[in-house]
Amino acid sequence: MPKMPHDEYLRFLAAASAVVGQATRILSVSELEAMAIGVPLAAAGDPLPGPDGGTIPIRSGSVDDVVQAVVEDIRDPHEASRALGSREWTLELHTADRYVPGLRDTYRRIAR
Repeated sequence: MPKMPHDEYLRFLAAASAVVGQATRILSVSELEAMAIGVPLAAAGDPLPGPDGGTIPIRSGSVDDVVQAVVEDIRDPHEASRALGSREWTLELHTADRYVPGLRDTYRRIAR
């Protein structure tokens, strides 16, 4: 995928039927962006729990499991998105207003 302006990248993600993320056990910003848009996300491996301690709403597991899930998801991406609920999860748990106050307090404390 070529480098592109961020707004163009978001339109590119929004047009996808599924997104395959990194097998790093954590969610990157681009993966969270895909989830917030409502595109089903898949990543091989066993992701770490979300900020609420619960399971992250993505397709995960072995490479074979993830491939099979993506094949199924692209048959009906809207249903896959609805079933995962990743858009709602992301908008509830991964917004700036949730994290900025804590970061602000931390920076104020260490800047003294």
